[in-house]
Amino acid sequence: MNLEERVEKNVKEIVKDIREYFRNQKDDWQKLPWLALQANGRGGYSSGYSQMYEYGLMIINEGVFVDLESGELVNPPWGFSLKENFDKIPLASEKAILPLAFNFNSYAAKKEIKYLEEVCKHEDNPFYLSEDNEYGEITSDEWRKILIEKYGLEKDKYVKRKLNDCL
Repeated sequence: MNLEERVEKNVKEIVKDIREYFRNQKDDWQKLPWLALQANGRGGYSSGYSQMYEYGLMIINEGVFVDLESGELVNPPWGFSLKENFDKIPLASEKAILPLAFNFNSYAAKKEIKYLEEVCKHEDNPFYLSEDNEYGEITSDEWRKILIEKYGLEKDKYVKRKLNDCL
């Protein structure tokens, strides 16, 4: 086997192993949307947190996301509409996944859980007022209850809902 064939074979094996590493953490990834909602509003509001509970995605590395329902590595292309194609997000390519090989252990769902649990210990903003005045001035607890209902969030298990069902 020549060098090119060996490299191609090894890349495929490495990418396969990395995908499996993420999939094997599925039960832990599913805890993140709930925790992200609980953490949001403690010291500010984060679009990264809202992306977890609204879309079930967490950015891992330059356009590579982990699907928090399945543990799959996905890569929505530039201009991809999550609202229109929520259940059709393409899998990340080998080229996008390969860079994760250099520090994939830093992408552990348990680390993310621990981090979000620490954020949840911070003081909560007592009120939430959305920029578009969608909810008006309500308590953070009321705001979270609305979003739990809207996205069908459960504490330890995440299941994506079609966004049309949430709007």
